[in-house]
Amino acid sequence: MEKVGITIIGAGVVGLAIVHELAKSGRKDILVVEKNTRYGLETSSRNSEVIHSGIYYPKDSLKAKLCVQGRIKLYELCEKHKIPFRKSGKLIVSLDETEFEYLHKLKENGQQNGVEGLEIMSKNMLNQLEPNVSGYGALFSPETGIIDSEKLMHYFYHTSKEAGAIIVFDSKVIDIDRINSGYAVTIEKDNYKFETEILINSAGLYADEIAGYAGLNIDKLGYRIKYCKGEYFKINRNINIEHL
Repeated sequence: MEKVGITIIGAGVVGLAIVHELAKSGRKDILVVEKNTRYGLETSSRNSEVIHSGIYYPKDSLKAKLCVQGRIKLYELCEKHKIPFRKSGKLIVSLDETEFEYLHKLKENGQQNGVEGLEIMSKNMLNQLEPNVSGYGALFSPETGIIDSEKLMHYFYHTSKEAGAIIVFDSKVIDIDRINSGYAVTIEKDNYKFETEILINSAGLYADEIAGYAGLNIDKLGYRIKYCKGEYFKINRNINIEHL
């Protein structure tokens, strides 16, 4: 049975970011297995491509820390490697006084998380910034932006390959066994098996399934993913709006 040092399951943007960092550090024994025909075909290419500021998460939570620190590093990465992005800023618009009061609490939460530049705007200020947006008031988050996620994944993928990482497609994981030296992983195609010392679960919406294969009780540990659905609407007429 072949042996690998580090195996990453999933070649979405998170899996690719992980292999990029590991390969950059000099590791040459890295394998990424992806069930689809190329990288980034699921959640990583089906989202709004927003770089979030970090205003919503509870203070001192891991999500808050990673969002704020990750945003800063992501903008730096885009600048350095010419990955398309735009720091457009975001307006969270209130329709009445009750919602406007909530925006003050949201601003305070964001400031506690270290989000810079948050500003409460009156109706007049909102109209001056975005004449085509109406509301009672708004919270402006200047650090929010958008990114070309395909170009970001392209960068991670090719730099990782150049650094020596192996990334394979059409390789769906169907079983994982814990062994003395790490894990034995089974791929659906040809029932291929290999050993890996370190296993990183980056399987996106199927991460709970992978965790279950590895022997974790996903319900007891709270790992089971609960799905929700988002919908996008397109406006028929062209309205000039500069911010999210």
